[in-house]
Amino acid sequence: MNYRAKVLVVDDEQAIRESLGTVLQEEKYEVDLAANGAEAIEQINKSKYDVVFCDIRMPKADGLTVLRHAVKVQPSVFFIVITAFGDMDSAISALKYGAFDYIVKPLLFDDLLIKLDHLLKYRNLMTENQVLKQEIEEKYSFDQLVGQGPEMREVYSLMREVSNTHNTLLITGERGTGKKIVAKAIHHNSPRKSNRFVGIQCGLVGEDMLEKKLFGYKDGQENYQGVFLQANKGTVFLDDIDRLSMEMQGKIYNIVHTGTLVPYGSTTSQPVDVRIIAATSVDLGDLVVQGKFHERLFDKISSCEIKMPPLRARRNDIPFLIKYFIRKYNNDLGANILFVEEEALKVLMNYSWPCNIRELANVIERALMTTQSEVFLTRDDLPLDIVKSSAVMKPCIDDIKEAMKVYETHHIKEVLAKHNNDKKDAAEALGLSLSSLYRKLEDLSIH
Repeated sequence: MNYRAKVLVVDDEQAIRESLGTVLQEEKYEVDLAANGAEAIEQINKSKYDVVFCDIRMPKADGLTVLRHAVKVQPSVFFIVITAFGDMDSAISALKYGAFDYIVKPLLFDDLLIKLDHLLKYRNLMTENQVLKQEIEEKYSFDQLVGQGPEMREVYSLMREVSNTHNTLLITGERGTGKKIVAKAIHHNSPRKSNRFVGIQCGLVGEDMLEKKLFGYKDGQENYQGVFLQANKGTVFLDDIDRLSMEMQGKIYNIVHTGTLVPYGSTTSQPVDVRIIAATSVDLGDLVVQGKFHERLFDKISSCEIKMPPLRARRNDIPFLIKYFIRKYNNDLGANILFVEEEALKVLMNYSWPCNIRELANVIERALMTTQSEVFLTRDDLPLDIVKSSAVMKPCIDDIKEAMKVYETHHIKEVLAKHNNDKKDAAEALGLSLSSLYRKLEDLSIH
Protein backbone atom coordinates (compact mmCIF):
# COMPACT_ATOMS: atom_id res chain seq x y z
CA MET A 1 0.00 0.00 0.00
CA ASN A 2 1.29 3.49 -0.85
CA TYR A 3 1.10 5.72 2.23
CA ARG A 4 0.61 9.48 1.95
CA ALA A 5 2.86 10.35 4.91
CA LYS A 6 4.06 8.97 8.24
CA VAL A 7 2.37 10.44 11.32
CA LEU A 8 2.94 10.03 15.06
CA VAL A 9 -0.03 10.65 17.39
CA VAL A 10 0.87 11.30 21.02
CA ASP A 11 -1.87 11.61 23.66
CA ASP A 12 -2.39 10.06 27.07
CA GLU A 13 -6.16 9.91 26.51
CA GLN A 14 -6.73 6.56 24.84
CA ALA A 15 -9.98 7.55 23.15
CA ILE A 16 -8.42 10.59 21.46
CA ARG A 17 -5.22 8.73 20.54
CA GLU A 18 -6.94 5.73 18.99
CA SER A 19 -9.77 7.59 17.25
CA LEU A 20 -7.36 10.06 15.63
CA GLY A 21 -5.09 7.17 14.64
CA THR A 22 -8.01 5.31 13.06
CA VAL A 23 -9.17 8.37 11.11
CA LEU A 24 -5.65 8.96 9.76
CA GLN A 25 -5.21 5.30 8.81
CA GLU A 26 -8.50 5.34 6.93
CA GLU A 27 -7.11 8.28 4.94
CA LYS A 28 -4.05 6.14 4.02
CA TYR A 29 -1.55 7.74 6.41
CA GLU A 30 0.99 5.46 8.09
CA VAL A 31 0.36 5.99 11.80
CA ASP A 32 2.22 5.23 15.03
CA LEU A 33 0.72 5.86 18.47
CA ALA A 34 2.33 6.85 21.77
CA ALA A 35 0.55 6.99 25.13
CA ASN A 36 2.96 9.41 26.82
CA GLY A 37 5.97 11.63 26.23
CA ALA A 38 8.56 8.96 27.01
CA GLU A 39 7.05 6.59 24.43
CA ALA A 40 6.96 9.41 21.89
CA ILE A 41 10.66 10.20 22.33
CA GLU A 42 11.46 6.52 21.91
CA GLN A 43 9.41 6.38 18.68
CA ILE A 44 11.06 9.54 17.30
CA ASN A 45 14.48 8.00 17.94
CA LYS A 46 13.51 4.89 15.95
CA SER A 47 11.48 6.30 13.02
CA LYS A 48 11.37 9.37 10.79
CA TYR A 49 8.03 11.21 10.76
CA ASP A 50 6.48 13.79 8.46
CA VAL A 51 4.06 15.05 11.11
CA VAL A 52 3.73 14.70 14.89
CA PHE A 53 0.44 15.47 16.65
CA CYS A 54 1.26 15.80 20.35
CA ASP A 55 -0.77 16.66 23.44
CA ILE A 56 0.78 19.22 25.79
CA ARG A 57 -0.27 17.79 29.17
CA MET A 58 1.06 14.21 29.55
CA PRO A 59 2.84 12.04 32.13
CA LYS A 60 6.45 10.81 31.79
CA ALA A 61 7.53 13.87 29.74
CA ASP A 62 5.17 16.62 28.63
CA GLY A 63 4.58 17.84 25.09
CA LEU A 64 7.21 20.58 25.31
CA THR A 65 9.86 17.99 26.18
CA VAL A 66 8.81 15.89 23.20
CA LEU A 67 8.86 19.00 20.99
CA ARG A 68 12.39 20.00 21.98
CA HIS A 69 13.61 16.49 21.26
CA ALA A 70 11.73 16.18 17.97
CA VAL A 71 12.99 19.43 16.42
CA LYS A 72 16.54 18.52 17.46
CA VAL A 73 16.44 14.97 16.06
CA GLN A 74 14.16 15.62 13.06
CA PRO A 75 14.33 19.36 12.18
CA SER A 76 12.05 19.00 9.13
CA VAL A 77 9.15 17.43 11.05
CA PHE A 78 5.85 19.34 11.25
CA PHE A 79 5.09 19.33 14.99
CA ILE A 80 1.46 20.18 15.77
CA VAL A 81 0.37 20.75 19.35
CA ILE A 82 -2.93 19.40 20.71
CA THR A 83 -4.27 21.65 23.45
CA ALA A 84 -7.38 22.79 25.26
CA PHE A 85 -8.49 26.33 24.40
CA GLY A 86 -8.02 27.32 28.04
CA ASP A 87 -4.35 26.24 28.05
CA MET A 88 -2.94 28.77 25.60
CA ASP A 89 0.16 29.65 27.62
CA SER A 90 1.57 26.16 27.01
CA ALA A 91 0.68 26.37 23.33
CA ILE A 92 2.51 29.70 23.08
CA SER A 93 5.60 28.12 24.64
CA ALA A 94 5.38 25.36 22.05
CA LEU A 95 5.38 27.92 19.23
CA LYS A 96 8.46 29.52 20.75
CA TYR A 97 10.35 26.23 20.72
CA GLY A 98 9.52 25.29 17.16
CA ALA A 99 5.97 23.91 16.91
CA PHE A 100 4.45 24.50 13.48
CA ASP A 101 0.79 24.84 14.45
CA TYR A 102 -1.81 23.87 17.03
CA ILE A 103 -5.25 22.25 17.16
CA VAL A 104 -7.84 22.64 19.90
CA LYS A 105 -9.86 19.99 21.68
CA PRO A 106 -12.45 18.73 20.99
CA LEU A 107 -10.82 17.67 17.72
CA LEU A 108 -12.78 18.30 14.53
CA PHE A 109 -11.47 15.50 12.31
CA ASP A 110 -12.67 16.94 8.99
CA ASP A 111 -10.88 20.22 9.65
CA LEU A 112 -7.78 18.40 10.86
CA LEU A 113 -7.61 16.27 7.70
CA ILE A 114 -7.99 19.33 5.46
CA LYS A 115 -5.23 21.13 7.38
CA LEU A 116 -2.94 18.07 7.16
CA ASP A 117 -3.59 17.49 3.45
CA HIS A 118 -2.92 21.13 2.55
CA LEU A 119 0.16 21.23 4.76
CA LEU A 120 1.75 18.23 3.06
CA LYS A 121 0.85 19.43 -0.43
CA TYR A 122 2.31 22.82 0.39
CA ARG A 123 5.55 21.22 1.60
CA ASN A 124 5.84 18.96 -1.44
CA LEU A 125 5.28 21.78 -3.91
CA MET A 126 7.71 24.08 -2.10
CA THR A 127 10.32 21.33 -2.22
CA GLU A 128 9.79 20.80 -5.94
CA ASN A 129 9.93 24.42 -7.03
CA GLN A 130 10.14 27.69 -5.10
CA VAL A 131 8.70 29.52 -8.13
CA LEU A 132 5.32 27.94 -7.38
CA LYS A 133 5.03 29.86 -4.10
CA GLN A 134 2.44 32.39 -5.26
CA GLU A 135 0.34 29.68 -6.90
CA ILE A 136 0.40 27.66 -3.67
CA GLU A 137 -0.68 30.62 -1.57
CA GLU A 138 -3.59 31.24 -3.94
CA LYS A 139 -4.64 27.59 -4.18
CA TYR A 140 -4.47 26.84 -0.49
CA SER A 141 -5.51 30.20 0.85
CA PHE A 142 -7.68 28.50 3.51
CA ASP A 143 -4.41 27.82 5.37
CA GLN A 144 -3.96 31.56 5.79
CA LEU A 145 -6.88 31.61 8.21
CA VAL A 146 -5.38 31.40 11.66
CA GLY A 147 -7.32 31.16 14.91
CA GLN A 148 -9.36 28.61 16.79
CA GLY A 149 -11.24 30.68 19.35
CA PRO A 150 -15.05 30.81 19.35
CA GLU A 151 -15.04 33.95 17.16
CA MET A 152 -13.18 32.26 14.29
CA ARG A 153 -14.86 28.90 14.74
CA GLU A 154 -18.16 30.64 14.00
CA VAL A 155 -16.60 32.07 10.82
CA TYR A 156 -15.31 28.62 9.78
CA SER A 157 -18.72 27.08 10.38
CA LEU A 158 -20.39 29.62 8.09
CA MET A 159 -17.66 29.18 5.48
CA ARG A 160 -18.27 25.43 5.38
CA GLU A 161 -22.01 26.02 4.98
CA VAL A 162 -21.70 28.47 2.08
CA SER A 163 -18.76 26.92 0.21
CA ASN A 164 -20.93 24.32 -1.49
CA THR A 165 -23.58 26.81 -2.60
CA HIS A 166 -23.70 29.30 -5.48
CA ASN A 167 -25.43 32.04 -3.48
CA THR A 168 -24.27 35.64 -3.34
CA LEU A 169 -22.49 36.45 -0.11
CA LEU A 170 -21.56 39.49 1.98
CA ILE A 171 -18.41 39.60 4.14
CA THR A 172 -18.33 42.45 6.64
CA GLY A 173 -15.70 43.68 9.06
CA GLU A 174 -13.12 46.35 9.68
CA ARG A 175 -10.29 46.93 7.24
CA GLY A 176 -7.48 44.43 7.52
CA THR A 177 -9.53 41.61 9.09
CA GLY A 178 -8.97 39.22 6.17
CA LYS A 179 -12.16 39.54 4.15
CA LYS A 180 -10.46 38.82 0.81
CA ILE A 181 -8.66 35.77 2.22
CA VAL A 182 -12.02 34.39 3.39
CA ALA A 183 -13.54 35.03 -0.05
CA LYS A 184 -10.65 33.17 -1.73
CA ALA A 185 -10.93 30.28 0.71
CA ILE A 186 -14.66 29.93 0.00
CA HIS A 187 -14.01 29.95 -3.75
CA HIS A 188 -11.21 27.36 -3.53
CA ASN A 189 -13.44 25.04 -1.51
CA SER A 190 -16.48 25.48 -3.77
CA PRO A 191 -17.77 23.73 -6.93
CA ARG A 192 -16.39 26.73 -8.87
CA LYS A 193 -12.78 26.17 -7.74
CA SER A 194 -11.59 25.00 -11.19
CA ASN A 195 -12.56 28.39 -12.63
CA ARG A 196 -11.21 31.85 -11.88
CA PHE A 197 -11.47 33.99 -8.78
CA VAL A 198 -11.22 37.64 -9.84
CA GLY A 199 -11.24 40.45 -7.30
CA ILE A 200 -11.57 44.18 -7.78
CA GLN A 201 -11.54 47.05 -5.30
CA CYS A 202 -14.45 49.32 -6.08
CA GLY A 203 -13.98 53.08 -6.11
CA LEU A 204 -10.25 53.18 -6.90
CA VAL A 205 -10.81 54.35 -10.48
CA GLY A 206 -13.30 56.61 -12.23
CA GLU A 207 -16.82 55.46 -13.06
CA ASP A 208 -16.24 54.91 -16.79
CA MET A 209 -13.00 53.00 -16.25
CA LEU A 210 -14.57 50.88 -13.51
CA GLU A 211 -17.51 49.99 -15.76
CA LYS A 212 -15.09 48.94 -18.51
CA LYS A 213 -13.11 46.83 -16.04
CA LEU A 214 -16.24 45.16 -14.69
CA PHE A 215 -18.32 44.60 -17.82
CA GLY A 216 -15.85 44.78 -20.72
CA TYR A 217 -15.94 46.98 -23.81
CA LYS A 218 -15.28 47.04 -27.52
CA ASP A 219 -12.43 49.06 -29.06
CA GLY A 220 -12.64 49.03 -32.85
CA GLN A 221 -12.79 45.39 -33.85
CA GLU A 222 -11.39 44.17 -30.51
CA ASN A 223 -13.59 42.97 -27.67
CA TYR A 224 -12.09 43.26 -24.18
CA GLN A 225 -13.52 41.01 -21.49
CA GLY A 226 -14.30 42.57 -18.16
CA VAL A 227 -13.98 41.03 -14.70
CA PHE A 228 -17.34 39.26 -14.88
CA LEU A 229 -16.56 37.48 -18.14
CA GLN A 230 -13.01 36.69 -17.04
CA ALA A 231 -14.51 34.92 -14.03
CA ASN A 232 -17.34 33.21 -15.94
CA LYS A 233 -18.41 30.07 -14.01
CA GLY A 234 -16.10 31.26 -11.22
CA THR A 235 -16.26 33.94 -8.52
CA VAL A 236 -16.13 37.75 -8.58
CA PHE A 237 -15.05 39.48 -5.38
CA LEU A 238 -16.26 43.09 -5.07
CA ASP A 239 -14.28 44.71 -2.26
CA ASP A 240 -15.63 47.97 -0.80
CA ILE A 241 -18.91 47.50 -2.68
CA ASP A 242 -20.30 50.50 -0.76
CA ARG A 243 -18.09 52.76 -2.92
CA LEU A 244 -20.04 51.94 -6.11
CA SER A 245 -22.42 54.57 -7.43
CA MET A 246 -26.15 53.88 -7.31
CA GLU A 247 -26.14 53.45 -11.10
CA MET A 248 -23.35 50.88 -10.92
CA GLN A 249 -25.09 49.08 -8.06
CA GLY A 250 -28.15 48.75 -10.28
CA LYS A 251 -26.06 47.11 -13.00
CA ILE A 252 -24.59 44.66 -10.48
CA TYR A 253 -28.13 43.86 -9.32
CA ASN A 254 -29.10 43.16 -12.92
CA ILE A 255 -26.34 40.54 -13.16
CA VAL A 256 -27.48 38.88 -9.94
CA HIS A 257 -31.15 39.02 -10.93
CA THR A 258 -30.99 38.10 -14.64
CA GLY A 259 -27.63 36.39 -15.15
CA THR A 260 -26.78 38.79 -17.98
CA LEU A 261 -24.61 41.86 -18.43
CA VAL A 262 -24.31 44.69 -20.95
CA PRO A 263 -20.71 45.64 -21.90
CA TYR A 264 -19.69 49.30 -21.67
CA GLY A 265 -21.00 51.29 -24.65
CA SER A 266 -23.19 48.40 -25.86
CA THR A 267 -26.94 47.81 -25.90
CA THR A 268 -26.75 44.05 -26.29
CA SER A 269 -26.82 41.83 -23.21
CA GLN A 270 -24.93 38.57 -22.89
CA PRO A 271 -25.20 35.72 -20.40
CA VAL A 272 -22.73 35.37 -17.54
CA ASP A 273 -22.53 32.79 -14.75
CA VAL A 274 -20.62 34.06 -11.70
CA ARG A 275 -20.90 33.91 -7.97
CA ILE A 276 -20.62 37.37 -6.41
CA ILE A 277 -18.94 37.77 -3.04
CA ALA A 278 -19.08 41.36 -1.79
CA ALA A 279 -17.22 42.93 1.10
CA THR A 280 -17.59 46.15 3.06
CA SER A 281 -16.32 47.79 6.21
CA VAL A 282 -19.41 49.98 6.65
CA ASP A 283 -23.05 49.29 7.58
CA LEU A 284 -24.87 48.83 4.24
CA GLY A 285 -28.22 48.82 6.05
CA ASP A 286 -27.59 52.40 7.14
CA LEU A 287 -26.70 53.35 3.57
CA VAL A 288 -29.96 51.82 2.34
CA VAL A 289 -31.90 53.96 4.84
CA GLN A 290 -29.98 57.04 3.65
CA GLY A 291 -30.80 56.23 0.03
CA LYS A 292 -27.12 55.61 -0.79
CA PHE A 293 -27.29 51.88 -1.48
CA HIS A 294 -29.54 49.86 -3.79
CA GLU A 295 -32.14 48.16 -1.57
CA ARG A 296 -32.73 45.16 -3.83
CA LEU A 297 -28.98 44.56 -4.25
CA PHE A 298 -28.60 44.76 -0.47
CA ASP A 299 -31.37 42.17 -0.03
CA LYS A 300 -29.60 39.83 -2.47
CA ILE A 301 -26.07 40.02 -1.11
CA SER A 302 -26.95 40.21 2.59
CA SER A 303 -29.08 37.05 2.66
CA CYS A 304 -25.90 35.34 3.84
CA GLU A 305 -23.38 37.40 5.85
CA ILE A 306 -20.04 36.47 7.38
CA LYS A 307 -18.87 38.92 10.03
CA MET A 308 -15.09 39.08 10.50
CA PRO A 309 -14.12 39.88 14.10
CA PRO A 310 -11.49 42.57 14.69
CA LEU A 311 -8.15 41.40 16.03
CA ARG A 312 -8.72 43.08 19.40
CA ALA A 313 -11.73 40.76 19.89
CA ARG A 314 -9.63 37.63 19.40
CA ARG A 315 -6.44 38.40 21.30
CA ASN A 316 -5.77 34.74 22.11
CA ASP A 317 -5.11 34.22 18.40
CA ILE A 318 -2.36 36.86 18.29
CA PRO A 319 0.55 34.55 19.26
CA PHE A 320 -0.44 32.08 16.56
CA LEU A 321 -0.78 34.81 13.94
CA ILE A 322 2.69 36.03 14.97
CA LYS A 323 4.04 32.51 14.45
CA TYR A 324 2.31 32.28 11.06
CA PHE A 325 3.74 35.56 9.79
CA ILE A 326 7.23 34.80 11.12
CA ARG A 327 7.14 31.51 9.23
CA LYS A 328 5.84 33.22 6.09
CA TYR A 329 8.38 36.05 6.06
CA ASN A 330 11.25 33.82 7.13
CA ASN A 331 10.81 32.14 3.74
CA ASP A 332 10.67 35.48 1.93
CA LEU A 333 13.69 37.01 3.69
CA GLY A 334 15.88 33.96 4.25
CA ALA A 335 15.65 34.42 8.04
CA ASN A 336 15.46 31.77 10.78
CA ILE A 337 13.61 33.58 13.57
CA LEU A 338 11.67 31.19 15.83
CA PHE A 339 9.32 33.50 17.72
CA VAL A 340 9.24 36.68 19.83
CA GLU A 341 10.69 37.27 23.29
CA GLU A 342 8.23 37.60 26.18
CA GLU A 343 8.57 41.39 26.43
CA ALA A 344 7.83 41.73 22.72
CA LEU A 345 4.87 39.37 23.01
CA LYS A 346 3.40 41.47 25.85
CA VAL A 347 3.60 44.57 23.65
CA LEU A 348 1.92 42.82 20.73
CA MET A 349 -0.79 41.35 22.96
CA ASN A 350 -1.55 44.72 24.60
CA TYR A 351 -1.72 46.78 21.40
CA SER A 352 -5.20 47.56 20.04
CA TRP A 353 -4.41 46.81 16.33
CA PRO A 354 -6.67 49.42 14.67
CA CYS A 355 -5.69 48.07 11.23
CA ASN A 356 -6.09 44.47 12.38
CA ILE A 357 -4.27 41.47 10.88
CA ARG A 358 -2.85 43.47 7.97
CA GLU A 359 -1.10 45.76 10.44
CA LEU A 360 0.26 42.82 12.44
CA ALA A 361 1.64 41.26 9.25
CA ASN A 362 3.39 44.51 8.32
CA VAL A 363 4.89 44.86 11.81
CA ILE A 364 6.29 41.32 11.77
CA GLU A 365 7.68 41.70 8.25
CA ARG A 366 9.39 44.97 9.15
CA ALA A 367 10.80 43.49 12.36
CA LEU A 368 12.29 40.54 10.46
CA MET A 369 13.87 42.91 7.94
CA THR A 370 15.57 45.06 10.57
CA THR A 371 16.31 42.74 13.51
CA GLN A 372 19.86 42.00 14.59
CA SER A 373 18.68 38.91 16.44
CA GLU A 374 19.16 35.41 15.07
CA VAL A 375 16.58 33.56 17.18
CA PHE A 376 13.81 35.72 18.73
CA LEU A 377 12.39 39.12 17.81
CA THR A 378 12.81 41.57 20.68
CA ARG A 379 10.89 44.55 22.01
CA ASP A 380 13.48 46.80 20.33
CA ASP A 381 12.53 45.34 16.93
CA LEU A 382 8.98 46.71 17.21
CA PRO A 383 7.88 50.18 16.04
CA LEU A 384 8.21 52.74 18.82
CA ASP A 385 4.65 54.02 18.38
CA ILE A 386 3.27 50.52 18.99
CA VAL A 387 5.44 50.05 22.08
CA LYS A 388 4.25 53.39 23.49
CA SER A 389 0.60 52.81 22.55
CA SER A 390 0.66 49.32 24.05
CA ALA A 391 1.91 50.71 27.36
CA VAL A 392 -0.93 53.26 27.40
CA MET A 393 -3.63 50.79 26.40
CA LYS A 394 -2.99 48.25 29.16
CA PRO A 395 -1.04 48.25 32.41
CA CYS A 396 2.19 46.33 31.98
CA ILE A 397 2.10 42.80 33.37
CA ASP A 398 5.59 41.48 33.95
CA ASP A 399 4.82 37.76 33.87
CA ILE A 400 3.58 36.44 30.51
CA LYS A 401 1.43 33.79 32.21
CA GLU A 402 -0.26 36.53 34.23
CA ALA A 403 -0.83 38.48 31.03
CA MET A 404 -2.43 35.46 29.41
CA LYS A 405 -4.56 34.94 32.53
CA VAL A 406 -5.96 38.46 32.15
CA TYR A 407 -6.99 37.79 28.55
CA GLU A 408 -8.25 34.31 29.38
CA THR A 409 -10.45 35.66 32.18
CA HIS A 410 -11.86 38.38 29.93
CA HIS A 411 -12.48 35.91 27.11
CA ILE A 412 -14.26 33.32 29.26
CA LYS A 413 -16.49 36.05 30.72
CA GLU A 414 -17.40 37.21 27.22
CA VAL A 415 -18.27 33.66 26.10
CA LEU A 416 -20.37 33.08 29.22
CA ALA A 417 -22.24 36.32 28.59
CA LYS A 418 -22.77 35.36 24.94
CA HIS A 419 -24.37 32.08 26.06
CA ASN A 420 -26.45 33.68 28.84
CA ASN A 421 -24.22 32.09 31.49
CA ASP A 422 -25.13 28.58 30.28
CA LYS A 423 -21.93 26.79 31.31
CA LYS A 424 -22.55 23.71 29.19
CA ASP A 425 -22.92 25.78 26.00
CA ALA A 426 -20.00 28.00 27.00
CA ALA A 427 -17.76 24.99 27.63
CA GLU A 428 -18.59 23.60 24.19
CA ALA A 429 -17.85 26.96 22.54
CA LEU A 430 -14.51 27.19 24.40
CA GLY A 431 -13.49 23.66 23.45
CA LEU A 432 -13.48 22.53 27.10
CA SER A 433 -15.21 19.78 29.01
CA LEU A 434 -17.74 21.04 31.54
CA SER A 435 -15.53 19.92 34.43
CA SER A 436 -12.53 21.74 32.88
CA LEU A 437 -14.57 24.92 32.61
CA TYR A 438 -15.56 24.70 36.28
CA ARG A 439 -11.88 24.29 37.20
CA LYS A 440 -11.02 27.32 35.09
CA LEU A 441 -13.75 29.38 36.76
CA GLU A 442 -12.36 28.45 40.15
CA ASP A 443 -8.70 29.04 39.18
CA LEU A 444 -9.51 32.44 37.64
CA SER A 445 -11.93 33.45 40.42
CA ILE A 446 -14.78 33.98 37.95
CA HIS A 447 -18.15 34.07 39.71
